[in-house]
Amino acid sequence: MAVCILFFSGVFFFSLIKKISIKNLLYLSILLIFLTPLIVKLFYYINNFYLMSTSLVKYLSTLNSLILKGNLALFMGGGILLAAYLDITKKLYKYNRVFSWVGNNTYSTYLWHLPVQVLVLFLIDYYAISRTIFNSELIFIFWITLIVMIGRLSYIYIENPSKNFIKEKLSEIKQS
Repeated sequence: MAVCILFFSGVFFFSLIKKISIKNLLYLSILLIFLTPLIVKLFYYINNFYLMSTSLVKYLSTLNSLILKGNLALFMGGGILLAAYLDITKKLYKYNRVFSWVGNNTYSTYLWHLPVQVLVLFLIDYYAISRTIFNSELIFIFWITLIVMIGRLSYIYIENPSKNFIKEKLSEIKQS
C-alpha cells in the first residue's frame, strides 16, 4: 500500500512539474517540505486527544498510518519539486560532476550492501567475533567506506562496461 502511495504521488508530482511555472514550483516545493512536518505534528496532537476515547483507538491507528504515509508522500513530493526546480533553473550545474559521481555509485552501493553485509556477518559468526564490534563509530565509517568503494569498483568494472556493451549492440541492431 505504501509503495503504491509513494509511486503514484511521484507520478502526480512529476506531471505537476510540467504544468506550473518555475516560480510556483519553488514556492510549492518549499511549502510542502516545511509544512508537512507541521501537519504530522498537528495530527499527532489531535490523535492523542482523541485516543482518550478507547472506542476510537483502532480507527485512529489505521487513520494514523494512512495519514503518515500520505504526509511522507507530500514531503517526498516537495523534494521532487525542489529537485526539478534546481534542475530546470540550472542552479546547481557547477556541482554536476559531484552529482554525477554520487548518482553513478548509488545503484551499485544499493545492490552490494546486502550481500556484503551477509558475508561480513557470516565471517564474524564463523570466526566467533562478538557482534558488539558493530557498536563502534570507527567500524561504521569503515563499513560506509567499504560499501562505497565496492559500489564504485562495481560501477567502473561491471555496470558501465555492461551499459556500453548494450548500447553498442542496440546501435548495431538499429543500423541493420
